[in-house]
Amino acid sequence: RGFSSDRVNRTLYEAFAPVALYHASAAGQLSKVQRLMSMSRDQVLLAIEVKNLEFHLLQVDQTLLSACIDAVQQCVASEAGSGIRPEQVEVTWFDDALKCLISPPLGVEASLVQSSLTWPSALPDSLCASLQRVDGLSSVSSALLEINYKSRPQVLPGLKGLLTPEDGVGASALRQAAGPSRPHPA
Repeated sequence: RGFSSDRVNRTLYEAFAPVALYHASAAGQLSKVQRLMSMSRDQVLLAIEVKNLEFHLLQVDQTLLSACIDAVQQCVASEAGSGIRPEQVEVTWFDDALKCLISPPLGVEASLVQSSLTWPSALPDSLCASLQRVDGLSSVSSALLEINYKSRPQVLPGLKGLLTPEDGVGASALRQAAGPSRPHPA
């Protein structure tokens, strides 16, 4: 008898989510569990190029870097719409690029968020304006900022997409948990 990844995901989520939430809230670590649970849903990845910013100088000033990341989170959340909040936008900053990982709330499809951020989008201009308003940014920029997409916004599958018995990251663990392999009914 075969098993479906949807059924396994639902069973795992229903079995462990309440226990994890209880223990996390008791330990004051609810946000970590909420982040793990958000990984079970699809996310949207943005890769954004930032020109005319001296990242090595920005890295030194942690207060300025934090203010820039806050500005990026606010702007991306606003442009994404669909009830996305700044805390649902995880920002990683590299030399000349930003990576934003957006975790839509329950009930919001990642494809909807993706389409709102796909060209033509006001995000590059809005993000440029938001960053230019950060106090002290002129000390780490060599000219006016230029912001462009490095690639089209992508929907990344959550655990549901990874926990497939055929080829996902969790495939071997699921096969072990299911016991000896049996042919799937045709």
